Amino acid sequence: MGMLTTPSFLIALPHLLDQNFHRAIILLVEHSEEGSVGYIVNKRSDVPITNLLEEPSEDVPESIHAWVGGPVETETGLIMCNDEWSQCEDQVVISGAKNVFTKMVEHEENPPDETLLHPYRFLVGYSGWGPGQLEDELKAGSWLHLDFDFNLLFNCPADEMWVKAMNHLGIDPDRLISQQQSYLT
Repeated sequence: MGMLTTPSFLIALPHLLDQNFHRAIILLVEHSEEGSVGYIVNKRSDVPITNLLEEPSEDVPESIHAWVGGPVETETGLIMCNDEWSQCEDQVVISGAKNVFTKMVEHEENPPDETLLHPYRFLVGYSGWGPGQLEDELKAGSWLHLDFDFNLLFNCPADEMWVKAMNHLGIDPDRLISQQQSYLT
């Protein structure tokens, strides 16, 4: 199996039993012999980030919600944003920088006329795999791989991302078998 490219997407298949990843879309940002790192990008939380900040601020609107980035280090938060905010062309940036946090707050308080559906996500936690673990899970059929798609990430409603990602691969999710079954006795 060739190296996975980053950024790209991992799409959880229905028989993946870990509930953290039920119908998850993961933005894979790092993949090497040492392991892999990604962020779930389609699970918006009902928790406002004001509830999560070490130093609460009246300047942060309650309308900014956390997104579940994954089950690892859930006490940390980073901001994923598009290249317009980062000033880097064709890149997704994941940052903990104060200026990016400030831009997120300013955007929420005074959104521009034309904006992306999700120009940013405040991600809590991440998803990680040890050496060879992701390759084994791909071979076992737990994940599908999809090349990065800007509009899927930034312009698709979170609750529609999984189906749209499957459709990008030419798969009708309604036709998938949702359980693993052993036919050998």
